[in-house]
Amino acid sequence: MTLELLVPNESWKDRIQAAVDSWFGPDVYPGLDTDGERCMRMNQIATELGLPLVADHESLVLARAKFNAVIEALGGTFSLDAFMAAQSDGFYFDFTKTDRHYQEAYGPTLAGLSNQVAFAADQRSWNGQTMDQALAASPELIADPLLNSSAGWLFTQASIAGGQLLINSPDGSYAAGSVVFNGLSVGDTYVVECDVASVSAGSIAAAMTATQSNGLFAGTNRRALLVPNATTAGIEIKRGASVPTNAAVDRVSMKRLRGRHGRQTTAQQRPFLLSSGAKFDGNDDNLLTNYAAGANENFVVALVTMPTTLGASQWIAGATGAANDRAYFAVTVDGQLAAGTGTTAVIQGPDFRGQRVVVGMSFNSTTRRLFGGTSLIVEGAYAGGLPTTTPWRLGSNNSNGSAAGFFAGSVEKILGGRQFLDLPTFIKIRNSLLTS
Repeated sequence: MTLELLVPNESWKDRIQAAVDSWFGPDVYPGLDTDGERCMRMNQIATELGLPLVADHESLVLARAKFNAVIEALGGTFSLDAFMAAQSDGFYFDFTKTDRHYQEAYGPTLAGLSNQVAFAADQRSWNGQTMDQALAASPELIADPLLNSSAGWLFTQASIAGGQLLINSPDGSYAAGSVVFNGLSVGDTYVVECDVASVSAGSIAAAMTATQSNGLFAGTNRRALLVPNATTAGIEIKRGASVPTNAAVDRVSMKRLRGRHGRQTTAQQRPFLLSSGAKFDGNDDNLLTNYAAGANENFVVALVTMPTTLGASQWIAGATGAANDRAYFAVTVDGQLAAGTGTTAVIQGPDFRGQRVVVGMSFNSTTRRLFGGTSLIVEGAYAGGLPTTTPWRLGSNNSNGSAAGFFAGSVEKILGGRQFLDLPTFIKIRNSLLTS
């Protein structure tokens, strides 16, 4: 069905735009009743237009993206957030934001200017929301976050009473309250929050299956960004160190933070957050994501400040598999762009050294395109397959599991998805990156 049939006149366009503006504003998700009403109203429009119906929080976000895509196709304003949210997979890192990146790989301290970035949050599916808004829209996994009941909890030198989790370890031995979850997604990030009412001795930590611990201190609400290594795993709210501990927690929350987030667990290999974005040192800095190239259509676009001198080619992002199958994006010693796809690579373009510029690469199963500035630099065929199981690194190549080819520039924003970009679409993305 053509867009002309879906939207036969301007009144339809206006109606869709009004629906998007009214029902998907910045204060979306204030409550379940309101969400249910939004779903119902949007389904009335969707039924008339032949678009998919929406049923829950996540499909509501996707519906907004699809409706915005219809508006954009009719000549409306291009929304990069909606464009990215409509991708079937991908990532979107914005290093100009200071509400979503953390100084530790598993939290809890937000990264501001001049701080290291050990955890970078992928905002692709948030559709313009803040991290707080994205978490507010995510289902709560703790049955009773306000701790009115101890059902489902296991205790060691701990208890739930009076709406609080009480942890008491007079001798500093292990003390915790824990909950076991089934059906978790291995490799995904789950955000655990605690409202710590008091700590008269010791400290409080959060952990998942005893693998990652994160300090949480009295009077604060801080986040632990935990990753399960199995579909069944438990979270623990426990004494933070082997010292006498006495503490009380008012609230415990656990929510899934969807995305292909970037992490660096080694302190000296983390980029710094500067006004120019995430600054990589060209020596060993990189962030490892859990995103891998798809077997067919892919793209990556980045707003970067290139290094002024390069002693060797440097990778902005990408991966190389065990069979030398490639999906990477780099800059050469002469400042030209390099795209590795399959078993081949192409190097072409002007000298971008020292420039703040938007560059990009896109490919399907047979053809690749390389973009820079406002130009399609080169298009041509390539041979071989793609590394569909090797996760990408930012700031370097992931060479079959090892970081190599480190970038010595700054990355303000970088995004990728499952689409074969043409030049007009690349330019829309470019303009949005430069002005948003």
